[in-house]
Amino acid sequence: MDILRLHGEQKELYEYSLDNALALAEGIISLVVVLQEPCNIADTVPYDVMVHGNASASSWGPERVGSATLQEIDSLAEKSSNGKYGLDDLSIFDLNTLLSQDLQDESDDIDADLDEAHSVFWNMILAKKPKAILVLTTSAGLSNHGPVTNLGSSLRRAGSTRFLTLWTKDGPHRSLIIYGFHPSVYLREDYVSSREWSSEEVRLANEVLHVCFAKAFEASCNLSRKCDRDDKIIRRWQKLQRPGNSLDAQAALARLTLGL
Repeated sequence: MDILRLHGEQKELYEYSLDNALALAEGIISLVVVLQEPCNIADTVPYDVMVHGNASASSWGPERVGSATLQEIDSLAEKSSNGKYGLDDLSIFDLNTLLSQDLQDESDDIDADLDEAHSVFWNMILAKKPKAILVLTTSAGLSNHGPVTNLGSSLRRAGSTRFLTLWTKDGPHRSLIIYGFHPSVYLREDYVSSREWSSEEVRLANEVLHVCFAKAFEASCNLSRKCDRDDKIIRRWQKLQRPGNSLDAQAALARLTLGL
């Protein structure tokens, strides 16, 4: 993506920051998956190690085992498309474009840097003109960049959809927004524990993301999935997120380090 490359070439980045961002964004189908910091070692290791890990790494951690988030997205995509698509087919855009947590910590003006990152992110969306945008972060609604707030999601909103008109240089383009949440909701043991989720709730969270991916593939690739359980899964999930049944975790999720 020329927009991303040009932005990155104007920045002082770590060794692999731009290469990994470009590799994640280069999907071939008309679907964008929105994440916040897809992997917290993306600045310092090459793409294959970032995703799959390196068994020879000296210590246990992300560099040894790879990104649990990206591996989970690969699995969700494959299962939801009956094996037709995977991670490399998706365009994964970081909401905070080329602004990892480490770079945020080094920033002299984080608000300005975030505004710039979100502006570049939105220009990438306009350039891609995807048929579908799958939102797997709950932070977009907190952006100061107006158009980005259209992607504001939450646990309670997961599974819902809406059409959004993108005003591109070629004219209006309509994309389907599928609202979801970050897979860390059920991948991170500390988060599951803090919510006191049962194993059934963890399983249901995973099923919700399967439904979200299925909707995204149907909109972007005309890949229809006939499953009567999908609507029931979403209704049950959204019921659990009502006050009194479950905490509204949007603010808590936004504070998580989403770098699995």
